[in-house]
Amino acid sequence: MMQRDEMKLVVTVIAIILILTLLYVYRENMKPSRIELAEISEHVGEYVEVQGTVVYTRDYEHGMYIEIAKNGSRVSAYLDTKIKLVPGNLVNLRGIVEYRLGKYVLEVSNGGIIIHGILKPNIQNILQNPQNFVGLNMQIRGNLTMAEKMVTKHYIRVSDGVHSAWIYVPVPYYGERDIYIIGTVKYGILHSEKIALNKNPNITLISIPNIPNFEGENVQIHGYVLNYSRILGYAAYIVDGDYHLKVILPRPLAMGYAVLNGTFEYLSTYGEYALICT
Repeated sequence: MMQRDEMKLVVTVIAIILILTLLYVYRENMKPSRIELAEISEHVGEYVEVQGTVVYTRDYEHGMYIEIAKNGSRVSAYLDTKIKLVPGNLVNLRGIVEYRLGKYVLEVSNGGIIIHGILKPNIQNILQNPQNFVGLNMQIRGNLTMAEKMVTKHYIRVSDGVHSAWIYVPVPYYGERDIYIIGTVKYGILHSEKIALNKNPNITLISIPNIPNFEGENVQIHGYVLNYSRILGYAAYIVDGDYHLKVILPRPLAMGYAVLNGTFEYLSTYGEYALICT
């Protein structure tokens, strides 16, 4: 009796595997319906293909969650793959439309992703609706103006003879080089609250390389000032006809025609949009 039941179980499992395999093969070989993002709510349960620009990504255990946008519409998708996408990628996605938690999403299996490269808008298009490009990776072409050094005096570089770190100072500092700095660690950077020539016995003294390990804590370090200011990069403009856009470069480049890759951001300090180049 047991052998018969076991045989039935084995046959059932094999049948289920066969059915799932056939369904997978069928889906992978069937042609998806090509639709626009705005039409996704009309195709629940269907196998479709959509096109758009990746505007958000987040990794999760089995793959990646992304959001793509096109012509003012935005759709979420779950990718059952470890492929890496970044905001700014132009993609075609093939998958099944589902309705989850009050929104329409696309379930994309491995092989359902076609990447067409990175966004390459012209400067005029960017400046017409700059808020739509914030956070996106892109490539821009045009004529580069002379780059100017961007310097901040709100960071000093301090060394213990072996290790060094940039320390944030709310007020520019120009004093003695051999100093103790008391402050609070924020996002891995020591934010100075007091600079003195002598050690404070009531504050924990830590080594410079251990600063990130004391996030949120009030500590002090001892070191020698190497730099009283910090170079943040090099600012220039890239020009295309009557339109120009600020770019922040990691190093100065020669003037003239250039092809630049970077992330488009809003610089609140300057009140300008800019391409932060890599």
